[in-house]
Amino acid sequence: MAALRRAPVPTGDPIVVRGAALDLLARREHAARELDAKLVARFGRDAPIDEVLQRLRDEGLQSDQRFAEAFVRAQRQRGRGPLRILHELAGRGIERELAAACVDASAPEWAEAARAWKCRRYGEARVGSAAERSRIARQLQQRGFGTAQIRFALE
Repeated sequence: MAALRRAPVPTGDPIVVRGAALDLLARREHAARELDAKLVARFGRDAPIDEVLQRLRDEGLQSDQRFAEAFVRAQRQRGRGPLRILHELAGRGIERELAAACVDASAPEWAEAARAWKCRRYGEARVGSAAERSRIARQLQQRGFGTAQIRFALE
């Protein structure tokens, strides 16, 4: 069942906007751009969203750094690779330098994550045929793992 989209409720009261932002942040970390989009959808562009977001950043209640770290941790646990995570962070408005610092795509744990995903899905045994190797490599690539990480997982 599709959720019904409500029309924005215009408000000029920063306390109401702040309360809504804090409600969202209480559930999970949000990137500033994500939070901005949700508040604009709820209150409209005329609401004092930018001021509220800046104040939340100044108070340390909203942090793109914390969001990126939590996002990377969650995505790694889901078996996603560094390239895909970097792409998704960019889509959520996280700066390239911050995303790269949180992901560190050259770290050896990514190769281990690729191998762990392969073993969970296909077992510990070496992959036999070239066709099967190719299929698994393609799946790892779609999950965002690099060539060296895929090679490590398949050996």
